[in-house]
Amino acid sequence: MQLPALQRLDVAEPRPVTVILGPERTLVDRAVERLVARVRPLAEPASFNVTVADMASPEGASAVGAARTLPMMASRRLVVLRGVEVATEAAMAALIAYAESPNESTVLVASGTGWPKVVKGGRAWATVGPKTLGDALVKFSEDDANPVAWARAHAASLGVTLGLAEACLLVDLTGTSLARLEREVEKLALLAPEGGTIEAALLHEATAALAEPVVWDLTTGLATRNAALALPALHRLLASGEAPHRLMALILWQLRTVLRYADLVRRRAPEPELRALRLRPEVAGPVRDEVQRGGLAAAEVLGRVTRASRQMNRAKAGADRVLEALVLDLTLRRT
Repeated sequence: MQLPALQRLDVAEPRPVTVILGPERTLVDRAVERLVARVRPLAEPASFNVTVADMASPEGASAVGAARTLPMMASRRLVVLRGVEVATEAAMAALIAYAESPNESTVLVASGTGWPKVVKGGRAWATVGPKTLGDALVKFSEDDANPVAWARAHAASLGVTLGLAEACLLVDLTGTSLARLEREVEKLALLAPEGGTIEAALLHEATAALAEPVVWDLTTGLATRNAALALPALHRLLASGEAPHRLMALILWQLRTVLRYADLVRRRAPEPELRALRLRPEVAGPVRDEVQRGGLAAAEVLGRVTRASRQMNRAKAGADRVLEALVLDLTLRRT
């Protein structure tokens, strides 16, 4: 898909500073990859000229400072900063100050799902940032993340055709996450005839394989108290014939991973330790946000799931109702 925001990256010379924001992480990540792919060959050897940092870490501010260093044996220095939405005050202050007078031999790319929340005594970066950055700010809207169009475009890039009706069906089966849709289209493209069409029958055959991603939607909704995400995912799974007891086991297994990740975020564990859990990016982001709001107490969440599991084992019928009650219990909880 060639969105207007992406077209702004295709300038003759990469800007010294580009900040890419948007609620759909996949769009943001693809835009960053697109720009980095252009600049990285100009920054070789990478060991001397490429810096990658998380703006939530203590190294975030110092990474911005590295952008002022001249490149070594290259025409450009590349600095890639991630996690603008959770950036420290120091990192944001350094980024905005740098953007006012950047080093022309460096390309600095910062990205995130939005601006950091205002903290007591801090600055309103959502107001300061756009004024300072001007054209250096590339922002995607929610309307840019059209899952049906995204799935069809990705299928075309793989040499197969995905019709409008089939794309809508795929979105119904897997949800609206662009990253997940990409993965599922790639699987379907392998099953479809080379250069052919992904038919509805093929989608239905693959439905069983798509169940786990939908469970991740359910788990994410439970972890982040998002009933609008969790309930439709539960109903899709039950309608597809998934057994409630099997779903409960999947939910418990995934919630344990989510809660371990939340605990690491709460303890400010280093990124390598977080990545070792291999939590899906579209799940990790909302979980980080929920931790910031003070949620995801492991004892409370697991206690509610355990009570629901016992109730399900005692009930001779109505296991699906127990699951629905658990979803409402967790998504509407006050603590």
